[in-house]
Amino acid sequence: MTVLSFTGEKKAIGLEEGKAYRDVLERVIWGGAIPDIYSSNPSIDPAVFRRALASLLPDEGERIEAICRGAVLDPADLMPIWSRELGASFSLVPPVTALIIALAYDRFAEGVPAVGVNIDAPIFLLPFFVSRKYHPRGSYFSVELSLITIAGTLAGINDQGLGVALSLKPFEADGSGIIPLSLIVREVLRRCRDTRSALRLIESMPRGASGTIVVADAYSVLVVELTPNALEAREIRSGSCVVSSHFLLPTMMGRDLPHLTTWPAAAPSELIGKRIYEMSERRLDRAWEMIDSKKGWDSQSLGDVLLDRPQEIRISSGFYKTSASVLMIPAKKTLFHSTAKKDKFTRIFL
Repeated sequence: MTVLSFTGEKKAIGLEEGKAYRDVLERVIWGGAIPDIYSSNPSIDPAVFRRALASLLPDEGERIEAICRGAVLDPADLMPIWSRELGASFSLVPPVTALIIALAYDRFAEGVPAVGVNIDAPIFLLPFFVSRKYHPRGSYFSVELSLITIAGTLAGINDQGLGVALSLKPFEADGSGIIPLSLIVREVLRRCRDTRSALRLIESMPRGASGTIVVADAYSVLVVELTPNALEAREIRSGSCVVSSHFLLPTMMGRDLPHLTTWPAAAPSELIGKRIYEMSERRLDRAWEMIDSKKGWDSQSLGDVLLDRPQEIRISSGFYKTSASVLMIPAKKTLFHSTAKKDKFTRIFL
């Protein structure tokens, strides 16, 4: 997986990002690198999306405009790709989802919380995964994993000892929010130093999709389940938790899709006729079985679960496949990543 480093003012970073992404974005926008399900016109007006970013997240708006200049792109060409993450666009089929395992201090050998993530994506998105190191002036340093085809971040840590991971879920947008959840994750890494400040920021954002954001600092783990119109959070100071693709907190379970719902006719052929949450339920049960099989965990054993376990933990067939794995120890400012080839974890230093 490519590791890119960016340093300086936000506009300068955006220009460098654009130069780094130019060839990839040209293939995505004009070269047929992704199927029609991603390249067709989104239901959200890209111009509205662009104005919303400039208004609600001005720093990110400036960065994204700079990316377009660096990549020699008209923003009107890029915005339809990056607005794919919004619920009203993906119509129950999110571009990525994830299994997240979080351990509180009493379950992890180093005495601080740890978060393991298996990120699942269609196989055609695998070439677009990237790890990025940001050293911006005026905000926190971070190491982040994401896709070049989305606007923000899927998982990462910052130099304040905060870690964040995202699992998008099948659920159409049910409100007027327009900020992608991946950009909210990026904002948390850029501006927050603990779970409390992260929750305040997440609550303030007019989010445009549904999913679960897991945040961890030196003391606790925060699980935030959210749709554009609703949010519920749970703090975990001891024990463990597992997050998959369906809601688990009481209020949000009542807002979720019925668990017998099948994929719609417009979904990719590999999904049609199957229950939307079938794999999510199976991997949740399997992950809990693994976590409960021993009291104490360390980086090696948690990494082994993410990389080596069977289909329920690491998806190897179907539309979604586990495409990247991340192991974070936020308080130690440590992030390891691995690719779909099940390589050994590689540490990325802040």
